[in-house]
Amino acid sequence: MTIYTIPIIVQFVRKEHPEVGRMTTKRYNEKYPLKCQATRYVSKAIRTKEIPPAKELLCKDCSGLAQEYHHHLGYEREHWKDVVALCRKCHRIAHKEMVVA
Repeated sequence: MTIYTIPIIVQFVRKEHPEVGRMTTKRYNEKYPLKCQATRYVSKAIRTKEIPPAKELLCKDCSGLAQEYHHHLGYEREHWKDVVALCRKCHRIAHKEMVVA
């Protein structure tokens, strides 16, 4: 029987020390500003019904149920609308290929 303790610790830290999560988010936003802005742009487009939620679409690569949008041309402002719906597995693969290329 495997005991998973890390999620319990993370839950405890988040509950007892919410400032840690806020600091982590702030650091991430400072480290990847374009990525965060592009993600917020897509979230707003979903809320305003410009684009459908990814979960209502099929994955572009494997035709399974999509769960996330992927900025396949990068995070620059001119590409914020250029997204494709992917499942999590294909999204991870796409990011690994972007790093290698």
